[in-house]
Amino acid sequence: MKRTALLILLIVLVFVNQPRLSAQETEIDPHLASPDRMDLVIPDEIWLDVLAKVGHEGRPYGYTSDEMINFGVGTSHILRNVQMLFRDVTSIPQFSGRMGNLLLANPDNFASSTFNLFKLLDAYGARVMSYTLPTGWEVDWIDEEAGPGEAFQEILNLGYGTISHPIYDDDLAQWYRLPDPIKTLVVHVLIAAKETTPWILEAFDEDFYMDYFDLDDLDDIDPEDLYEFGSWPWQEYTPALAPRECFEAYDEFDIKYFATGSNEFMRMTWAAIEEFRAAMPDMPTAMADFTRCEFETPMGRVGIFGIGASGISGDYSFIFDLGGNDVYSGSTAVPRSFSKPIGVVIDLGGDDVYDSGDLKASLACGNHGIGAIFDLEGHDRYITDESGIACAWFGTGLVVDYGGDDYYYSRIFGQGSAVAGIGLLVDLGGDDYYDTILNSQGFSHTMGVGALVDVEGNDTFYADPRGYISELYEGRTVNFVQGSSQGRRADFGDGHSLGGGFGILVDGDGDDTYTGSCYAQGNAYWWAVGILEDRGGNDTYLCEQYSLGASPHFGVGCVVDLTGDDKYNVGGDPERQIQGHARDGAIAVFIDGSGNDDYLLPNLAAGSSDLNCLTLFWDRMGDDNYVADRNPPRGTAFSFGDSTRYGAFNTFRDSMSSIGIFLDTGGMDTYSENDPPDEEAAANLHRIPFGDNTEWMQRDEDPNYGYGLDISWYNGFIEEEISE
Repeated sequence: MKRTALLILLIVLVFVNQPRLSAQETEIDPHLASPDRMDLVIPDEIWLDVLAKVGHEGRPYGYTSDEMINFGVGTSHILRNVQMLFRDVTSIPQFSGRMGNLLLANPDNFASSTFNLFKLLDAYGARVMSYTLPTGWEVDWIDEEAGPGEAFQEILNLGYGTISHPIYDDDLAQWYRLPDPIKTLVVHVLIAAKETTPWILEAFDEDFYMDYFDLDDLDDIDPEDLYEFGSWPWQEYTPALAPRECFEAYDEFDIKYFATGSNEFMRMTWAAIEEFRAAMPDMPTAMADFTRCEFETPMGRVGIFGIGASGISGDYSFIFDLGGNDVYSGSTAVPRSFSKPIGVVIDLGGDDVYDSGDLKASLACGNHGIGAIFDLEGHDRYITDESGIACAWFGTGLVVDYGGDDYYYSRIFGQGSAVAGIGLLVDLGGDDYYDTILNSQGFSHTMGVGALVDVEGNDTFYADPRGYISELYEGRTVNFVQGSSQGRRADFGDGHSLGGGFGILVDGDGDDTYTGSCYAQGNAYWWAVGILEDRGGNDTYLCEQYSLGASPHFGVGCVVDLTGDDKYNVGGDPERQIQGHARDGAIAVFIDGSGNDDYLLPNLAAGSSDLNCLTLFWDRMGDDNYVADRNPPRGTAFSFGDSTRYGAFNTFRDSMSSIGIFLDTGGMDTYSENDPPDEEAAANLHRIPFGDNTEWMQRDEDPNYGYGLDISWYNGFIEEEISE
């Protein structure tokens, strides 16, 4: 009894003598209630004091390259920009915010967006100082003064000698019935394809592919076979032995050449679409004389369809639709071959349905090339099973929807998904519904950047929590969605471990709902980065494990919700390891900028570090309600600023820090714990020493720390010292 009393006295003395934030009366600028995104930074007066208490005084809160070299030994294709984010945790939300700003600043400029995403892969090419509308045809083989009819004839002339009959008389007659703005846009896209195809072809090693497929001509390779080859290492149901060439393909892919061709094509196409949009008010609305026309070009087969409902299918490389409630079926907006590596749809309006059925890599998929859809108006439905709706495999996949309440469904690999390239889905407005099960909604594997950008509207991002049951995750679904990236872990398999990429979801405004199970909402695995940025609205988040700014195995997971009264797992059933949790050489960040928020937090959450990790949970301001869910309890909590305990490893792990930080810096907050289910559980329960206007240290064993702080910094004045 005396020993217990002495121990309590010593603990009290230690805390009393620790340095702490002194009482002060610092007036806070009222505008900080809704900060500019790049001003969302923990004040130095708080952060420097926190660093001193967790053993990082005078040095960044991060890991050095010497420390990280111990993780994922033998993994290839680790991106430089992924590695750099491990150096300082505070650089991660700044990076995330900068990417969000770039993607939201001019969201309809998809050329600028794809350029900035390729930069993350260190693939710079076709950079321009500004994006401008065309001043002519931009090529020396068409006279600058030529009209769209003359320019079109020059396009047709390119095909003579290789194409038996580029256009028939009836189709040519139909062509001349089109308004000049439409003809001009079509010609500009055909020119863009002609000018950029050589760069795209140069990105692929011709001999490599012909040797593997045992063919003499690249165009004899079936796109389905090409997709199977590229996706082999990532497929669930494949033979145990993946061909060695599947891994060599990453080395043989010159992504810098590809980025050059893709960026230039996007620049020219963006400029042409913007020129057309500016001309639309003066364009005749009635085009009843036009029905349809088709012709062959070096880009491939082109189909132009008139106003009215149309059923559209076929091996077109370029489809232009004047309007109507159309149904697209089969493969749409995809490369047709190596020599025809660009597939495009431009649809001017109508409530359209794009449905590729059970075909793989068949809807706006850059399967070793570029696949893009630009839908300018309407309430549209995009449906694919596997690898579509802005998906890339060694290429660029792009969907830009300019307005309407839209529905997107991809079972796997869609809605901004990429492997070795860029997958970008941009929705500029409307109350949209995004539906998936796996690897979608801003997702990437190796050498990929997958991004979903929704500018405004009350949107639903749904990933079926029970759509693909995993025994390893106790009957839940491993989604990898909503700003997620996954490298390939093969130390238990064939040894070909690969680094991941960047998965990004950015939502501009609206009351949104995010639903997933495991690996959802700003998460990453195996040398990868996952980001979710939500800039406004009263949002709802539901998840179960490794989600909401979480990461295991040397990944970086980050969630930033800037403003709004948000609900995190309220009414849900979170399992563990969420919202600022990391495991095994990983980093996790969760930040809520402002609003009166409600949290239901399980064990291993809210600034929780497990096995050499750095984590940060920061709720900047607002009257928040925190509930620690202890039913059922799973050992000690390791939540609200804590790190798990291990014995000595006698390896690098013993000297490498593991730190969990929880911060709430404004508002009148409430903290509570759910009751455990029975007396035995209650007897073994570790109570969390949290509270409003309170400081707590749950672990202080250098180099491992667990620290929490609730302080009224943003309430206007700080008038009282915090309680310890």
